[in-house]
Formats: sequence, structure tokens, C-alpha cells
Amino acid sequence: MGEHVDSVDCSCFGCIQVWETRSRARDALTLLCREHPRFDVVEFGEVPPVEMSLIQQLRLASQNTVAGGGGTGKGAAGLPFDFVATEMMDALAACLHGDAVELGLVDGFASISPEFDGEVLLGALGSVDAEVLESKSVVWRDWTTRIVDHLNPGRKTPIPGNCPNAECGASDWVTVDEDGGSVHAPALYAVWKDERVDHIQCMCCSMLWHRHELFDFARLMDPFIFQKLLANSSVED
Repeated sequence: MGEHVDSVDCSCFGCIQVWETRSRARDALTLLCREHPRFDVVEFGEVPPVEMSLIQQLRLASQNTVAGGGGTGKGAAGLPFDFVATEMMDALAACLHGDAVELGLVDGFASISPEFDGEVLLGALGSVDAEVLESKSVVWRDWTTRIVDHLNPGRKTPIPGNCPNAECGASDWVTVDEDGGSVHAPALYAVWKDERVDHIQCMCCSMLWHRHELFDFARLMDPFIFQKLLANSSVED
């Protein structure tokens, strides 16, 4: 690595880290707030389809467009909307607006829309302190994971026990079935990608443990948790 120079082309270690932080934040906000091409579903050289922003997909799910004849929500005819998607939408909107207010980009009044706050944040990435941006980008990236998991549920394995997050500690959570009744389910789930655990999520506090944090999770919960998951894995519909 070279020495730091006062230039946008500086290639010192510190400047590369800052560039990577801003790139991660930009990628997360772009997925949340803007339409984006899906290069992962086409061959090289083909024109990729354009996907709606995750916010728009979550909004459609919260409005239960499945019952109305289209969309990606998990709502059912017996419910006026996807209850979980509605809660997520409110929490995400509060998060983005709170970040924009904290950074002095908008006033503290009611948000115009989460997309508006996201665009304001995108426009300010170059001027936000890198350490502040790193902490916020972690939250924004976690939001992309949570939304994708909810809209496109894959293989999940329930994990018995209490959430190791000191501010949570829940062992189960209550959701709503398609008849409007209460349903109790485990709070903790392992989410798989291919044949390995990609991350673990608590459905109560939304805490995520990514792959590089799984050993920390096992240390807090059960040193043999992953052997048990492999032995007793199941698919949650």
C-alpha cells in the first residue's frame, strides 16, 4: 500500500477502507430505494431484468397484493395485509428517516417517504464521516437481508432456546395466521444458502448473526449447535 496523498486517487489502506465503506452503504441503499438490474439471473452479455426496490416490494407485500391478483407478498385472503411486512415497513421507514435526521439531512418532521429519505442519504454518502457511515451501513445491509428473507423465504431451521441478544432474550414470537389467529413460533431461525448456514435471525428483535459471527453465536448458545442443525434441518414454508 502506498503513502496517503491528498487526492481522490489515493491508494493507501485507509482510503481504500473508506471507499469500501461508502460502496457497501451505496449498494445497500440502492437495493432498498431504487429499481436495480438483476445481473445474477442472466448469462454474461444478456440484458438483465429490472427489479423493483426492496421498499416497493415490501410495500406491495404489506398491501396483500397476492390476494388482489399479483405481487410478492405473503399475505392471504383471510388477512387485510401481510402483518409482518407492515411492521417491517414501518420500522424501516423510521430507521431511514431517523438516520437522515441524525445526519442533519432533513428536518425532524414526518417523512415524505422512505424512498425520499433513502435518496437523501445516497446523495450525502460522500460527506458522511466514514466511521459513522460504517455503523449505519451495517444496519442498512441487515435490512436488505431481512426483507429478502421475508419476501423470498428459503430453507430455514428453527433453533430452540432464548435469543442471546441481551436486550431481547425471547424464545418464541407471535405471528398471525391467515384466519387472523395467533401462532407461536421459535424466535431463532438458521437461514441456509446452498448447503450451509448463511445467517441466523431472531424474529423478535431482528438481530442478525452473519456467517463470520456464527462462532460467536454458538459460543453464546451451544457449542454443538451446527452439528444439531445439520442433523435436524427442516424447511419452513
